[in-house]
Amino acid sequence: MIKVETFLEKAGEVTAVAFDKIVTITEGKPEVAEIQIFHFSKEKVIQILASLENHTTHPIGKAIVSYG
Repeated sequence: MIKVETFLEKAGEVTAVAFDKIVTITEGKPEVAEIQIFHFSKEKVIQILASLENHTTHPIGKAIVSYG
C-alpha cells in the first residue's frame, strides 16, 4: 500500500520545479508576445534563437521562428 500522505508531505518541501520544453505545452498555439534583451542586440538574439529552432516541430520553437 502506498501512503499518499508521504508524497504530500514531500511535495510541501519542494522549492523549485523545472520543465523541459517537451512537456511544457502539449496543446494550443503559443506565440512570442514580448522579448527583452539586455547587453545584446535584440535582432541578433532573435536571429540566433530562430536558427536554433528552425527545424523543430515543437510549438514553442515554431513560435520563436515565427517571431523572428
